[in-house]
Amino acid sequence: MEDQVKLGKYAVRFGVIYLLLLVGMAIVLSILEINSNSGATMGALMGSAMATAIKFVQDNKRPPTKSEKNRLALISLLASRIVSLLLISILLLAGSQDAEILESIKSVNLMIIIAIVVVLSLIYFLALSFSYGYLAKKQYEGMLKQGKT
Repeated sequence: MEDQVKLGKYAVRFGVIYLLLLVGMAIVLSILEINSNSGATMGALMGSAMATAIKFVQDNKRPPTKSEKNRLALISLLASRIVSLLLISILLLAGSQDAEILESIKSVNLMIIIAIVVVLSLIYFLALSFSYGYLAKKQYEGMLKQGKT
């Protein structure tokens, strides 16, 4: 059985890449005067996970085990939530519309907010699991074909 890899550095890598992608996309979309949507966020999530999965495969010369895949997906989900809360906090502190935003949030039923967060978290977890599972295996197979392992 393979030794379990310490995943902390991969969580940090994911979080930093996710933050940079979100900020970078926000800047580009703002310059182009395009409204952002959830597709952009999902793209940043998948891009961050793929970059992290590639690094894992390069470091360990194998794709993550099922246990590692699940743990990577969970810690990446946690990292994505931390990054999101950080960005929302910055926007609320820097924005002049924070009273409007807070009133909008207060007007929505708490159960609806919780349901949205749970459903989005499940979708994110499935996307992360796919990235650290199937896509990491494909990356590994590609490295084998190129003789990089």
